[in-house]
Amino acid sequence: MAPNVTLDVTGLVCPGPVIEARKIFNTMSQGQIMKLVSTCPSTRDEVGTWCAATGNVLLDTQETGPGVWAFFIRKG
Repeated sequence: MAPNVTLDVTGLVCPGPVIEARKIFNTMSQGQIMKLVSTCPSTRDEVGTWCAATGNVLLDTQETGPGVWAFFIRKG
């Protein structure tokens, strides 16, 4: 799955990663995919909650390194 946009927010504390993702999502078209990279442990829960509330779809979550997570989100 190739993302249309990659947003690296490593080092940013929660809720910063979801806030930054939301800004970019507002410029994306429906069906496009974002890869969100974060080191904040709470991002995992926050992304799921945000997707459920907005109709976006969390396609996959991958641990890409120690404490580094990549979230693949499709704009709904």
